[in-house]
Amino acid sequence: MSRQLATILHNEMRELTLKAGVSPEVYEGLMVEVEDVGDLWGWLEDIFKTSYKRVHDVWRLHPPARWAYYDMIEADTLNEYVLLQSRLRELERVWRESGFKKKKRKVQPERTGFIGEAAQ
Repeated sequence: MSRQLATILHNEMRELTLKAGVSPEVYEGLMVEVEDVGDLWGWLEDIFKTSYKRVHDVWRLHPPARWAYYDMIEADTLNEYVLLQSRLRELERVWRESGFKKKKRKVQPERTGFIGEAAQ
């Protein structure tokens, strides 16, 4: 997977991910820090197809100006506004709890399967 394709997906998700509460530093820093583009693509694609899609499906119900108006009047009794806020919180939680850095695990030493025998 090319860095260019990962950047396109990353840019596509920018507006709503920042609206969800992910800080610009965290969001933009992701593309700077990553060396393995394949892992990044898989992680972004997973978020795009799940949490982000759920936000986008609600977001596209109204033009951005209407959502801005709902924010201004704090329309917390309108069903679509409540649903959007809930899905935005979910997207922010996904970014916070399963951040790309956390996905990269340390490689465990190979085990031999014998009790008491140290891996060499």
